[in-house]
This record gives sequence, C-alpha cells and structure tokens, in this order.
Amino acid sequence: MSDLTAPQPHRTRPRARAAGLAWVELVLVLPAMGAACKTEPARAPVAVEADPIVIVEGNIRLDNGKKLAYRAMLAPDPSAPGQHLGSIDIPMQALSGASLDWVWFESGERIEFTLALPGTPRWTGRYEADGSIACEFRQAALWLPCTMRDVSPRPGAARAVASEGSRPATER
Repeated sequence: MSDLTAPQPHRTRPRARAAGLAWVELVLVLPAMGAACKTEPARAPVAVEADPIVIVEGNIRLDNGKKLAYRAMLAPDPSAPGQHLGSIDIPMQALSGASLDWVWFESGERIEFTLALPGTPRWTGRYEADGSIACEFRQAALWLPCTMRDVSPRPGAARAVASEGSRPATER
C-alpha cells in the first residue's frame, strides 16, 4: 500500500478540541456557580415619602387694569435634595411649559421663582396665617401686585371630588 491509500489516523483540530474542553468546563463550572449564587425572594421596595409637586396659579395686575394669568409647577430636584425645579405657563403671552430659571420654596413659608428673560421676571410669595399667599411681581424697575394660590392636588382630594358627583350603581 502506498502512503496515500493507507488509513490516516483520526486527527482533531485544535479548535474543536478547545471547544470540547470549553463545554466540559462549563458543565463542571455551572453547577458550582449555581450553588454559590443562591437566589433570595424579592423584597418589597422601601417606601420613601416624596416631596409633593406644588402648583400655584394667579394673576398679575397690569398698569392698565387687566390681569395676566399664570400657572407655575414646582417639583423637587432629584439631583439636588432640598432644591426645586419648575415651569410656568402664561397663556396670554403664548408661554407654555417654560423652565423657571431659579426656584425657592419653603412649604408654608415662602415661594419665589424667576424666568430667564430680560428684566428677570420674579414672583415672590409669602404664606399668610390663613394659608393664603401674598404675592408681588417684579421685572426690572416694574413692581406689580399679583395674586397667588396653591392649587396642588391633595391626597384624598380626587376621591372626595369623585364621590360627590358619582351616580348610583346600576343593578345587574
């Protein structure tokens, strides 16, 4: 027989041999990993009392006697505890969701916010003993009286409103 016709010994490729070893290693390693990584039952998330969103609305009394309505929303700044972010809507000026430049809020004490516009429009409110808010609006040298009231949703308020106007249930 010639060397060409002689049966050749079976040879495995190095890659196939390495792949075979990898499977063997996985078969041996996975059960060990499973024993080391025991699962635990899921835990309930810890309830954290979030600061409420504050919504105020009111009017600025202009020199001509007209009122300029506004609505501002203040929310806790997640990146800076104790600080607030905000936006404002002034429909008569086609301003909707404009970011407030600076916000200061102390619950039951005072509320201030500004817009980054010429003259730096600034609303300053001070909570009164009866819960109302005394307000003042300033822009450059202009000082105008304004109204401000807290219209923030209160816990349980939606249920009370819904129950007042609810209809009797239909019998089945």
